[in-house]
Amino acid sequence: MNIMERSKILFGIIFLFFLLGCSIPTDFYIQNLSQTKKTVKINYNRKISKLLKDSLYGSFSFNYENNIVEPRFFHVNKNLKHLEKISIDSCSISLEIEPHSTVRIEKTHNYWWTHMIGYIEIDGQPYDIQELRKNSEEVKHDYIYKIK
Repeated sequence: MNIMERSKILFGIIFLFFLLGCSIPTDFYIQNLSQTKKTVKINYNRKISKLLKDSLYGSFSFNYENNIVEPRFFHVNKNLKHLEKISIDSCSISLEIEPHSTVRIEKTHNYWWTHMIGYIEIDGQPYDIQELRKNSEEVKHDYIYKIK
């Protein structure tokens, strides 16, 4: 094997490791297009009490805007409002979403929200996370579920 072939192999291995370190922001949003408040209960696949304390990335901040906006608004706006949590137990958080508003439910990388969340209840009606993903609008790498 000559030096050129060895350098190609070495470059390929370095490039592969470089790509493994990449991550893509993939957030999950709910837009309430209806005329009434909606109660949303997010049921996680694990206990979240410790995660709430250690959330460095802001996964549990539940940023919102009293308007129907695109995910880009959340990416560029530095003064986001936070929804108050109605109740928190070991594996779930309940929120009230105002009419005609947009809420970032999960702020993650690499579609991790599909692994963290087991299901979401909207006004007591449970929705499997894969069902929500399938029925959501994909904007770049973000997903928006619209309550009509």
